[in-house]
Amino acid sequence: METEFLELREVRLRLAEFELGPLSLAVKKGELVAILGPSGSGKTTLLRLIAGFERPDAGSIAIDGRIVADATRWVEPEDRGVGMVFQDYALFPHLTAGENVAFGVASSKAVVKARVAELLKLVGLDGLAQRYPHELSGGEQQRVALARSLAANPKVLLLDEPFSNLDADLRPKMRAELKLLLQRLHCTTIFVTHDQEEAFELADRIAVLNAGGLEQIDTPERLYREPATRFVAEFIGHADFLKGRVRGGCLETALGCFSSSEPLPEGTLVDVMVRPEEVELEALLPSDGRGEGLIVARRYRSGMQLFTVRLASGEVVRSLQPAGAHFPLASRVRVRVKTQTPLIFPR
Repeated sequence: METEFLELREVRLRLAEFELGPLSLAVKKGELVAILGPSGSGKTTLLRLIAGFERPDAGSIAIDGRIVADATRWVEPEDRGVGMVFQDYALFPHLTAGENVAFGVASSKAVVKARVAELLKLVGLDGLAQRYPHELSGGEQQRVALARSLAANPKVLLLDEPFSNLDADLRPKMRAELKLLLQRLHCTTIFVTHDQEEAFELADRIAVLNAGGLEQIDTPERLYREPATRFVAEFIGHADFLKGRVRGGCLETALGCFSSSEPLPEGTLVDVMVRPEEVELEALLPSDGRGEGLIVARRYRSGMQLFTVRLASGEVVRSLQPAGAHFPLASRVRVRVKTQTPLIFPR
């Protein structure tokens, strides 16, 4: 049975005008967890607390069953068994790639040399040990930083926006390589990102932060399909909300009646969530009358088209359609929602 390898319990930290927590989080051994949230939500602060660069005002942090921070105990960063890759990689410009990786490894020269060679080969930089950081590409610098963080066999690896300095066309390749490497090492990893695609591709679970609090931690699929809060629903992917009212056992909206997954009192006001892939469109002829919606915007997204439709009620929904779908701007359409039991949120 898996147990928590990294555990934060009711951790709180105040920094100037910002307060993180109280926040509790548990990560299992070998798990890859992404920390996702808007700017200023506390993502990097959370990493710094785990690494030991910040001391919590309250709560406790444990790594592999050992308390590293609480009201009475404090373990210095270098003694926590934590490796961290910073956003700017923080390589020493006057040291070669090999020397950067070797920095901080306390052992004999022969052992260090073998360890450096092993790690550079592991991250695909075999033969580049003598190059300096300015002689390496952004992707190669990132790999050196990763190898350096792994050199001391950390119990937990922390990554702060690991792909933000890479060209867009290089990021997918580096994500795939990093995921394979971490899976092979069975390394417990937490990484901060603002890129939802990155989080969904890499993470076993995703923790969503908002204003210093943990909104939800779950698998990517459950996070998208079953958001626990209105914030998560809006923040993850695209979501639109229709005003609804419980009447006669159904949820009345501008797009018809839906079933409720839970019994609600008559007259209850709710917001009904619909995702773009759930919204179907049908072109109407002029003779068909006003129709239910008006196409007001269109943009391409990853080989698909995202249409914005204004309903007769004044509400707006979006619909994801194939690249070949033809719905001209200002044309009227019939709008249908595939699901009959959508998620609802109290208004």
